Amino acid sequence: MTAPRFDLYSIDYLANGSARQRRASRVLQASRVWDRLREIPEIDFALAGSLPLDLATEQSDLDIIVSVADLKVFLQQLREVFGQEAEFSAGLGVGRGGRCVLASFVVKNQEDETERIEIFAQTQALPLQAAVVHLLIEARLMGLAPTESEFNQRLIQARREGLKTEEAFGVVLGLNQPYEELLALDELSDRELALRFAAQLR
Repeated sequence: MTAPRFDLYSIDYLANGSARQRRASRVLQASRVWDRLREIPEIDFALAGSLPLDLATEQSDLDIIVSVADLKVFLQQLREVFGQEAEFSAGLGVGRGGRCVLASFVVKNQEDETERIEIFAQTQALPLQAAVVHLLIEARLMGLAPTESEFNQRLIQARREGLKTEEAFGVVLGLNQPYEELLALDELSDRELALRFAAQLR
């Protein structure tokens, strides 16, 4: 099975993806979310979660992970750049890995297609943030499944039943603590992953 193809630092691939990905692309382009984030200085950001893996449901939020130098400064920048968007909320919080900024708002295009944007920011570099580590290990696992495997279908079914992406991988792979265990799997080679999950990847 081919691993999901995405660019961590670009959303251009969405325009040529599945129907769900193309809808997200249309809304993101129309609302200029990516362009407006680029205008904020001294940040790095990436689209993570279910959409790059093409496991998003119709109701899935779009998860944007951000690395910032100063959380309070970034919070103010978010309010200035996106504060006028529908259902906007933003604040400081504590997430996996420590203090963070959490923001949420809804954007749409001229065809009234909508997407809820969820922004999660920490001072950690992007490659060290749990959501990005999860995304990359999940993509590797999907790519290790044999061509005839129903692994992806089982993941999609778990998502449709209401499980979050990490939880869906946990159920399909038999992980008791999926958020923590997926992070630990990042240390394994593809061969080690394939051997460990040979039965589940079939």
